[in-house]
Amino acid sequence: MEDIIIKDGLIVDGTGKKPYKGTIIIRKGKIYKITSNSDGYTGVIEISAKNKIITPGFIDVSNHSDTYLTLFNAPSQKSLITQGITTLIGGNCGSSLAPLISNSAIASIQKWSNIADININWHTMREYFTILSSKSFAPNIGTLVGYSTVRRGLIGDAARALTASELATITDILDKALSEGALGVSLGLAFSHMQVVSKAELIQLTIIVKKHNKILTVHTRNDGEKVLESIQEIIDITRQTQVKTHINHIKILGHKNWKYDKDIYTLLNQVQEENLPLTFDVFPYTANNTVAYILLPDWVSLGGNAVLLENLQDASIRRKVIQEMKANSYDYSRMIVSDSPMNKSILGKSIVEIAKHQDLGVEDALIQLIIASEGRARVIVEAISEEHIKQFIQYENSIIGSDSAGYDDSLIRLKGYEHPRSFGAITKFLQDYVVSGRLSWENAIPKITSLPAKVFDIDNRGLLQENKQADIVIIDPKQLESCATFQQPIQYSRGIETVIVNGVITLKDGEVIASEGDIIT
Repeated sequence: MEDIIIKDGLIVDGTGKKPYKGTIIIRKGKIYKITSNSDGYTGVIEISAKNKIITPGFIDVSNHSDTYLTLFNAPSQKSLITQGITTLIGGNCGSSLAPLISNSAIASIQKWSNIADININWHTMREYFTILSSKSFAPNIGTLVGYSTVRRGLIGDAARALTASELATITDILDKALSEGALGVSLGLAFSHMQVVSKAELIQLTIIVKKHNKILTVHTRNDGEKVLESIQEIIDITRQTQVKTHINHIKILGHKNWKYDKDIYTLLNQVQEENLPLTFDVFPYTANNTVAYILLPDWVSLGGNAVLLENLQDASIRRKVIQEMKANSYDYSRMIVSDSPMNKSILGKSIVEIAKHQDLGVEDALIQLIIASEGRARVIVEAISEEHIKQFIQYENSIIGSDSAGYDDSLIRLKGYEHPRSFGAITKFLQDYVVSGRLSWENAIPKITSLPAKVFDIDNRGLLQENKQADIVIIDPKQLESCATFQQPIQYSRGIETVIVNGVITLKDGEVIASEGDIIT
């Protein structure tokens, strides 16, 4: 008798092949057989998938559950599991939870989380994986090495280039972490402490990444007025080194910068024509969620958080900052506070509303928010073109990522607001692009399954094939709905009927009922 039999569904296997009717038989955590005839097989659990779609489990390549610490506080990751996400890749945008080479290393995640919330009792990547293995998580977990975590662990917030010996030390640390199972190295070039990192330093990193045949992922330096040159920089590095590279959450921020779209499309077309090893992910929303200080001029935060706060409290510097902010012509009415550790009453309110309540100018109100939150406030900014999202998704080398963290019922009670992508990024993609008919199932599913598995070298997942791990999603396309909106963001998705992780039913009837995720190395 088999463990699980999923009968008579429409199989979208992740290869790009057209959907076909079939039955999937699961034995000992793996896909034992895919057949058009289930006669002669019986299972401990038998699931009818008639009029349903069966796909591989979804892989979220731009996840932040680790650095938001919800991985520890909400191990069921229900808001992601209910989207069909079975594998999370953390350590993104330059910040990871390992390796921690000094007390200052963990500072790289403080822009998102309060580290007092967890007991950090590891240093190396190997020790981190050991701790993770001792816990139970619903999804599978993998991680990159955050370059900011290592760099800040070595030199703190110093805004300078590395010496030759410091670069050699970092190279050794990265080499060890990659040997111990990290999937690659991530960069967060947009954040204050990374603005000074030169292209030459980045190219040095590619040597160690290529040595391990792993991936370099990049949050580019700028998504606004310098978006074109920021993307060009990463393409140039990829072309020069041939390192496997991935750009996180590609976008063009700000209406006045949308004029760069055709130039960016030209760059991405060249990437495909040259067959460069470069991919990118995109989330299907016209608003992003970022630390508030990133909306300030770059120079004000050089030197780290302490320097940022000191600068903002200097009256003459503050006047200069405000003058430059006015020149950027931000629409503050479309800027919503998503996280403010010191004042939960302003969550979900726009900067314009806050400014009126405090009788301040909008720029002053944003600065006050940053100071009051000690630099940790986050804001949702609606500044992305829907047409650009559509174009980016059409590229063969595009992946859909959530750029979010996972939550569960207990954390929801503590949250006043969150970007809806934490609850509906993948289901919104399927709803808006597949169910609507813009993309076929066979072209869409690889963007969240087999392509990320291939790019991040996750060999045994991402496809519905015999002998692969049984990470499987059963979808009712008629019920599929991303319920989370900006007005009511904390709403679980519907239509992901069953989720199986490593051959165990993890989601049933809207509830997470098992935690059998693996640590992926």
